[in-house]
Amino acid sequence: MKKLLVIGMCSVMVLAAGGVDASAASIESSEVIDYRNEHSVGVMSTDVIVYKFREYKHRAQYRRWNATRKRWVDPRWINL
Repeated sequence: MKKLLVIGMCSVMVLAAGGVDASAASIESSEVIDYRNEHSVGVMSTDVIVYKFREYKHRAQYRRWNATRKRWVDPRWINL
C-alpha cells in the first residue's frame, strides 16, 4: 500500500511538472566498472533509470526504462 502511494505521488509530480529530466531524480542503481591497466586510472558508469507512464484501458500504468543500456528494466507494464 505504501509503495502504491509513493508511486502515485511521484506520477502526479511528474505529470504536474510536464516531464522529468532523466538526470534529475530517476537514478535507481549504480555500478562501478573499473578498467585498470598501466595507462588508465578507471572509469565509472551509472545506470540511469527513467519511469515511463501510460494509460491503457482507462488504467494508469508505469514501467522503468534503463536509458544507459537502452532496455526495459521491468518485463511488463505495472498498474498504479
